[in-house]
Amino acid sequence: MRLRVLMLLALVTLGAASCAISPGRAYLVAMRKKINASWSYPCDQSLVSSGCDYKDADLTLEFHINPDGQLISVEVLKSSGFGIYDDNAINAVKLAAPFGSMPDELKLKALDRPFRIRAHFKYVANNKTPTLDEQNH
Repeated sequence: MRLRVLMLLALVTLGAASCAISPGRAYLVAMRKKINASWSYPCDQSLVSSGCDYKDADLTLEFHINPDGQLISVEVLKSSGFGIYDDNAINAVKLAAPFGSMPDELKLKALDRPFRIRAHFKYVANNKTPTLDEQNH
């Protein structure tokens, strides 16, 4: 299975609109790339054949990071219904951490509290690619 993660960032406006990418957006894009590099389509052993049984599934995770980029917690908000898929997404976030120190614009938004990020992982069988939608608060 070929994998690709698409992360849609729902950012609170971080300064004036411009064509240049803001440091906050760049940070979140880099975070997506790190998670993508750690994420794979897990093999759910088929009971019928000796191969893998890939299923369509989606789940929502929420994770918290400190301003220094250290992962504090990660939890499933909406399960895919398949433990192997949920565990794989959680593991991808854990392996990707730490994410490096947040830029000042995100630190200001976090107000010295953990930064909350919601991520929607979508697995699509049929040789299509899974997607990850991410929102931060």
